[in-house]
Amino acid sequence: LAVVPWSQTVSIPAVLEASELARVYPQQAGVVAEVRVRQGDRVVAGDALVVMVSDDITHRLRLAERRLALIRMRLERRSADSQDRAKSLTLEQELRSLNSEIDGLKRESENLTIKAPVAGEVVEFNRDLHVGRSISRAEFVALIKGAGQLVARGYVSEQDAARLNPSSQAVFISDIPGAQHVGLKLKDVARSAAGSIDMPELASHYGGEVAVRPQAGPGGHRRLTPVDARYLAVLDAQSDSPLPAMSVRGVAILDGAPQSLAASAWRRVAAVLVRESGF
Repeated sequence: LAVVPWSQTVSIPAVLEASELARVYPQQAGVVAEVRVRQGDRVVAGDALVVMVSDDITHRLRLAERRLALIRMRLERRSADSQDRAKSLTLEQELRSLNSEIDGLKRESENLTIKAPVAGEVVEFNRDLHVGRSISRAEFVALIKGAGQLVARGYVSEQDAARLNPSSQAVFISDIPGAQHVGLKLKDVARSAAGSIDMPELASHYGGEVAVRPQAGPGGHRRLTPVDARYLAVLDAQSDSPLPAMSVRGVAILDGAPQSLAASAWRRVAAVLVRESGF
């Protein structure tokens, strides 16, 4: 019985959402100075959502500009000062370095204004954001729903990814009781395993089905690293279902190549051997 094909479906934890759905996080840590939107507002790309300030950036920028003014003054008087004339090359190098430093600090300062990356509706907004509150780059700010069709995105296991056929038909079953099922068609499966889970609602840390280990990431962001190999799968909706107000968690059930218990066990063993070998 172990070698008799028995399972013909593949189950993928997924979220159903607008194809243009942007999760907004700060690009720079700072202190909230102004909140310009609230949930339900409509925005265009580039609109300011939150304005922050940073005493550290302001202080460093002020010092750099003072040093720049001093070096420019020394360069202007080098014809009359033998010591400055002798250090002309060093002063010019310092000038270029300071200009580069100031440009970088100005970019950091500009990033203190959190802007909408897409046009659409603010369907979710962090209510804990208020004037005077310090926030890091890991702090969720807003979820903006743009235009576009309905899609499902999820993470398929390594053994199930091998069973999927191009353009496999599927159905999305929402976690919300009584919600209408949505017909789907497989569009794409990533060729390489995901380094982190970009949809927190699918991670076990937030009640989802994908087992993860939270780890510190660059810039203060927390990475949700999958315990086993997972591949991002994207599925297009096959009907004109209305766009949900926000992402909806559920499961996508797809037709897959039949698989026996023995084949399933062998695929798991083979996957482990390949990963351990470093290929």
